[in-house]
Amino acid sequence: MSDSLLQGTALQNCDFSNADLRRVDLTGANLKFASLKGANLNDAVLTDTTARSTQFQNAALENSILTRTDFREANLTHSDLYQAQFSNPRINSETDFGDICSYEKEKKSPVLAEETSPLMAATWVYRRLEDLHEDNALADQVRDYHISKQEAQRRLDRQNGNYGRYTVATLNRLLTNHGESLRHLLYAWTVTIIGAGILYPFVGGISDNGTIYRFHINFEWPVVTDLAEGVEVLLRNLYFSVITFTTIGYANVAPNGFGSRVLVGAESLVGAILVALFVYVLGRRVAR
Repeated sequence: MSDSLLQGTALQNCDFSNADLRRVDLTGANLKFASLKGANLNDAVLTDTTARSTQFQNAALENSILTRTDFREANLTHSDLYQAQFSNPRINSETDFGDICSYEKEKKSPVLAEETSPLMAATWVYRRLEDLHEDNALADQVRDYHISKQEAQRRLDRQNGNYGRYTVATLNRLLTNHGESLRHLLYAWTVTIIGAGILYPFVGGISDNGTIYRFHINFEWPVVTDLAEGVEVLLRNLYFSVITFTTIGYANVAPNGFGSRVLVGAESLVGAILVALFVYVLGRRVAR
């Protein structure tokens, strides 16, 4: 059926599974409840087509024209969508594009140019799906496809040898889940504050109004014989870690020794970055 002209035809409930529909013109056609599973719709025209509750699983829609196509409640899981021309299609929360696109498994479509890797195609598809769901105010799906897009781009950077960008993207993933997770950031806050607070007593400790709070390393266990004294030293250093992380600082509390000063500088820098990332992620969530 390739190159067929089916404008305005009523094709409800029809089964076109695995059919060859390349370059078919379905302008204004009614495909409601039809099945096009595994069909080849590359370069097809679906302008003003009704495809509500239509099954497109594993269908090839590369380079197809999807202008004002009604995809509400449709299932496009694992369909090939690279270079599909989305222009004001209608979708809703029941439209299913799947969690991952077909190119994520390193699928090499015969339509893709030789220089276009599957991960490049996956990045393109996720970017279009992110924009499409944002246009339709579907915030949860926007977040999911943004994360998928960034992950595909991160893997593509590694594949292409862009290790600088790959490293930055990996850190962004760990710290913020690509700008989408406050929980990841709070974990990083907690690890930084507690980790530095525990280290301070071992690298010089702190000075509070002339009193030094530190552990004296003697390579014997326990490090301190007075439990109450050890708890006080640890709590004061944790308190110092908090005010260092938040860059508040107090004149009466200061690092003691070279090791503590180095750690203060590192924690202050990390704290400033993590606080800025917190504002960035919070801003993204509020704006959405």
